Amino acid sequence: MKKLAIAVLLASASTVAVAKPATTYDNVALSYVNWKFDDVDLTLKGFAFDGTKLMTENLYVNTQIIVVGDQESAFGSTYDLDTRELKISLGYNLSLAEQTDAYGQFGLVRQSVKTETRSNNYREFDTESDSGTSILVGVKHNFGKFEGGVFAERLNGGGDDETSNIYGVDGRYKFTDNFHAVAQYGKESDFNYYKVGVSYAF
Repeated sequence: MKKLAIAVLLASASTVAVAKPATTYDNVALSYVNWKFDDVDLTLKGFAFDGTKLMTENLYVNTQIIVVGDQESAFGSTYDLDTRELKISLGYNLSLAEQTDAYGQFGLVRQSVKTETRSNNYREFDTESDSGTSILVGVKHNFGKFEGGVFAERLNGGGDDETSNIYGVDGRYKFTDNFHAVAQYGKESDFNYYKVGVSYAF
């Protein structure tokens, strides 16, 4: 009888220790993206692909690909700007309450910017690439059909002048167990962005 009681206690403790996160992690999402730079009056539009997979009950990996661009014409010339960003992160979630998770992740970021200038028969290309890191922390709560949260991210592009702090909110509405609508908004001093899209949870 004592052995049975001990086994039950150990099983209960094990269940608590590895309780599944209250919010959604295993999913992929495709979103429309809008980046706005206030200091240079520039808006870039495009799409983003996000994918997250739990490796254990707490450890997860996240991959994000963003492609945005803009085209302007002035003085008989056309300017194309194309920006691509890849972020691969390793994260950890922690249950704060029955329906609330805290999470943190560290990622590597690679961004490339390609510009093209066209004028009559003249065409010029210029490409720049940078690598950096991302540290992100946040809290999410499950309200049932809706999940919402806040986050803070520190991006370091390799130097003091390329460091930025972004604060934002995100949300997920569950039409079914698998198909969701997702949205996110982030802002720093002279830059803000938003994403609106659809997600499949598995």
